[in-house]
Amino acid sequence: MATANEPVARAAPHYWARCGELGYLDFGSIIYSAYCLLRDNPRIAMSLCAKYAWFLVDEFQDTTELQIEILKLLHATGRSRFFAVGDLAQSIYGFTGARPELVAPFGDHIGARSDLSLSGNFRSSQKIVTHAERIHPRKPPMTAEGPEKLHPVEPILVRALTTFQAITERFLPELETLGIPLGEATILARDWASLINVTRDLRAYGVPVVGPGARPYRRSRVFSGLAEQLCGVVVDPHPDSTRQLERALFHAVLDITGDPRVDVFTHAGRVVLVRLLHEARRLAENPGALAWLDAMSTTTGEILRAAEFVDREQAGMFYASAQEMKADMRRQNVDVANLTIDDLGLFASPTRALRLSTIHYAKGREYDAVALIGLRTGTFPHFRATDIGSEKRLFYVGVSRARKLLMYIAEPDRWGNPPSPFLGRQGVDIL
Repeated sequence: MATANEPVARAAPHYWARCGELGYLDFGSIIYSAYCLLRDNPRIAMSLCAKYAWFLVDEFQDTTELQIEILKLLHATGRSRFFAVGDLAQSIYGFTGARPELVAPFGDHIGARSDLSLSGNFRSSQKIVTHAERIHPRKPPMTAEGPEKLHPVEPILVRALTTFQAITERFLPELETLGIPLGEATILARDWASLINVTRDLRAYGVPVVGPGARPYRRSRVFSGLAEQLCGVVVDPHPDSTRQLERALFHAVLDITGDPRVDVFTHAGRVVLVRLLHEARRLAENPGALAWLDAMSTTTGEILRAAEFVDREQAGMFYASAQEMKADMRRQNVDVANLTIDDLGLFASPTRALRLSTIHYAKGREYDAVALIGLRTGTFPHFRATDIGSEKRLFYVGVSRARKLLMYIAEPDRWGNPPSPFLGRQGVDIL
């Protein structure tokens, strides 16, 4: 994609040269550099393969051509064997260079067996598995084997309502009927842009949501991430709280100072975290979020200055950031007078909220209930899409995230586009 863009192609050599001068590597360069190390220094490959007799490669359908070349160099040592697991129907990372057609040639190259099939689905009910099979039939067919295999609810199609109406009038009541908590449900779309307005409408409606547009302030505000984690620990502590708080503190200090203070993760950093948590809990005795933001941002600056993580001027930036967060909320017409610490802590403890995300982001995750939105021609598949097979695989991944409840929302649009063909005979055949 980048090489087809003339400005990007012309800029790339200068970008890479500058990265070399500064000693920087981006993600693509890391993979290429690893390939070069193995190619030009065979002893490295020999050493790795002397240590590992087997390499298990999961999600093999998302492996790129360059990554496969790395695996070939390891295989060439003759010391290691490979076990690759993949589902071609879930190959959805074509934009990174992954292509399902790369799988079979690599298997042939290493002389791998290809007659082993995993057909048991331990996530979804048989009702949902049947829809997945209609999209991408398998031999042998996939069957439900998990604890939800006999769940009786058929997938549901909603056509005549807007997305907001479908969620509030059909999806949320279904969750309540089935006893599914909000934290075990998700709304999935093909892209982020389709989610922003839905998220904001649901937030205004009073539904706890996590997703694009859910925060009533910019996520980039210096104090926002740290404030969320502190509130999360106050209202809903869990085993990962300390790790998440450490990470939030590290990034807050990095954003302000430009200095990656790894000592945040030492004993000295833990002492700072304990002091921050003590003050967060004390100030939370007054549940008003705005007063807490003012007091906690000031206190945070003081504590970090005393620990010599920031200087005097930088310490004041936490309070300034809190004022920016408040201004953001007022611009979005948030009822700031009634905003609570629970509201801020929601983003640190998303299990209490309805999650909205793209299908790509949801890959590898699973939920009791899934609502797929934007299911109309021109949106899914997208009117600019040139690879319909890739779009169909993306739809398949969305369907297969659900355990108990699956709802398709084919809301009408202003252009009168019909529902997605993936809902018809080209897909789940529910129309």
